[in-house]
Amino acid sequence: MTPKTTKSVRLIGPPSSVHTMLWADSFIQHGHDVEIVGIQGRVFVGLVRTCLRGLRERALGRRVDVTVVHSLGTHALASLMLPRGRRHIVVPWGSEVVAARRSKMRSHVARMVLSRADLVLVTSQAMALVIADQWRISEGITKVVSWGVSSLFLEQTDPSSIPESHSVRARLGVSPDDLLVVAPRGISRTYRSDELRQAFAAARSGRKDLRLVVLGADAEGATAGDGEVLLPYLPKPELAELFAAADLVVSIPPDDQRSTTVLEAAASGAALVLSDIHPYRELIQLGIEATLVGEPVGPFLCAVLAQAGRMEPEASQRNRSLMRLHEDQQRQMAQVVCLCITED
Repeated sequence: MTPKTTKSVRLIGPPSSVHTMLWADSFIQHGHDVEIVGIQGRVFVGLVRTCLRGLRERALGRRVDVTVVHSLGTHALASLMLPRGRRHIVVPWGSEVVAARRSKMRSHVARMVLSRADLVLVTSQAMALVIADQWRISEGITKVVSWGVSSLFLEQTDPSSIPESHSVRARLGVSPDDLLVVAPRGISRTYRSDELRQAFAAARSGRKDLRLVVLGADAEGATAGDGEVLLPYLPKPELAELFAAADLVVSIPPDDQRSTTVLEAAASGAALVLSDIHPYRELIQLGIEATLVGEPVGPFLCAVLAQAGRMEPEASQRNRSLMRLHEDQQRQMAQVVCLCITED
């Protein structure tokens, strides 16, 4: 049970991120005082301001009860400029771990940030092993806890609560007979969007019923190919409707954790096509039904899409039931708050 004493909690992370806001809301709901410190606008200016703030706070002897550092990138660097909380938590995001492993400077920052931690929270056992191996962090301070899935998606385990998918598909120009594929992770190297779109184009050349919706596609220069619809990232209610209307959801990064987006898709009952990596194998071990795509991911994904069909209702329902059983967000985030607040 989460301790009842009110704590001062400082979240260091992107203020506009849905992840940061989820954590802030969860601490507030459990009665704690939350402050978000984030870098917005020009990074250099933001870091200078953070450094000056840190100097003032050290001069005044100010120290919060709990500091939670989100990611191992810019905000990790910012956290080094501020006084360490009485309890210091680091929450590495999968994409930032990948970036830190590719860059010596980022890796050095990650090592310094992780060395300050009382607790490192990750969402997959595979990521815990990566961090322990890469930065020699004691496995004893690392805990594996999923953040869970919003009730917006879990409520869809009741078929009567699923919005009429034909209206969503109609707005996208997708017919009831088309196979709607959704790529929700964005256009970036991290999520191998180029390989995904190329595989889709190759598969569509042999079957015109394939349609692809790519989210996070408001980047400069992104243009829709044949059979594609490009959309910005959607608010959770609209994403829930899209997933309920989708036939397949694809996520093929080379590295990841237990992705909230993938869990949301599973809770919505869409068929999952995932890269064959350790965190996704953990989902298979949990009982989730999904198709894993090996390397090289492009040709294998093309072959999967060329033969893909709709998920069997029984399999879809099993995935929904597993998400409700294991991934209730309110329960999972209560556990997260407890781990952050409770001293060893």
